[in-house]
Amino acid sequence: MGKSFEIRLTGVAHAELLLPEDEWPDYPKAKGKISKGKVVEHYSWKKVTTNVSGFILGSPTIDHYGDMVVCSYFLGSMITGKFLDRSQTTELAASAFSHLNLRGGGVRMHMRSRAK
Repeated sequence: MGKSFEIRLTGVAHAELLLPEDEWPDYPKAKGKISKGKVVEHYSWKKVTTNVSGFILGSPTIDHYGDMVVCSYFLGSMITGKFLDRSQTTELAASAFSHLNLRGGGVRMHMRSRAK
């Protein structure tokens, strides 16, 4: 007890990217003075849980685990990244998986990575 702590973020983060209107004419127009000739692309994502352990002994280890869901509002697509923590004893520990869901349904791509 007291050897580690977790940071569990609640809520969703948002970002709006301003893009040149001539390259992305179908996107919604941006509003405001600095947005002239720009369109906006809106993304949101849910952050994963962070676990910090070993900091008392001077050798901290940081693990991120859980599902990160990133949504594109204009495209209607969503990518889900599943992060597995190091404490799992399987060969999949410290791995990340993701799949991209399109607006019309179905999965477009799968990815897998592993930390060493």
